[in-house]
Amino acid sequence: MSLLKEKLAICYTLCGPSYRNTAIRKLTEFWPDDPNIYYFVITDDKSYFDNVPRQNLVVKELRDFYEQYPEIEQYEQFLHGGDDIEDYGRRFVEADYKFPFPVMRFHLKLAEELGILNVAMLGTDSDLRLDILDPTRPGGYDVLGSKNTIHNSVSWWTVALSEDEPSRVVAQIIKDKYGLESKNPDKIWIYDEAARFYIFKNVKYMMKLFDMWHYVIGVLYETKEIQRMFRGWVIIHDEFTLGVIYDIIGINKPPDMLPLFTTRHDPVNERPWRYLSD
Repeated sequence: MSLLKEKLAICYTLCGPSYRNTAIRKLTEFWPDDPNIYYFVITDDKSYFDNVPRQNLVVKELRDFYEQYPEIEQYEQFLHGGDDIEDYGRRFVEADYKFPFPVMRFHLKLAEELGILNVAMLGTDSDLRLDILDPTRPGGYDVLGSKNTIHNSVSWWTVALSEDEPSRVVAQIIKDKYGLESKNPDKIWIYDEAARFYIFKNVKYMMKLFDMWHYVIGVLYETKEIQRMFRGWVIIHDEFTLGVIYDIIGINKPPDMLPLFTTRHDPVNERPWRYLSD
């Protein structure tokens, strides 16, 4: 018997030995086997997941998507690495590599293939509390009943297009391509990227998000705006990109931030190369 009334995808997007090891540990020791829970991994080397004893496990390498989406290969790549964290860290620093966070959008394609409308995109330091998704339990909520909604961890805030250049650039790209404009230009909600949980009404709407997300990221790379405005310390961000898209296509913000996630950032162990002495 399933813990959930609908299918749910738990998704990890990662490369490198430290994140890979954490994901394998979570998949092996933390998450349950359940007929309605699927586990998606997009990584640099899928062979590392060959012996993970988890049903409903789908593992892809980022380059598996290059054939269908050849335009991304030039811009979005994983830094491949074996088991040596120090060696991986040196190469990360020497290449000034930035992890392409927006590639997590391809989990929506995997969800489409399996007809899954509830998609949790997690950092390896964040977990979705499955008990909260059961409204029959004490402290549970009917989270899956509110469609076309995003829940996130660990914070949210607002920006105005007139005052925030990254959001304004994204809004213009969408207007030029789709003829659509922000419904709330003075109050665009931005969601922290530690964890995202999408609850979609149907596959068509989910793919609407994917298509616009994919198109905007492509334009930002082609125009080099992504390097100018979305380049962070270790990753390429898309928080502001998605905030504008959510506003335009009408993804709902829940009235309150529910305790759906546990997040424990551990940067010293996850990316120790950023803490090595010179």
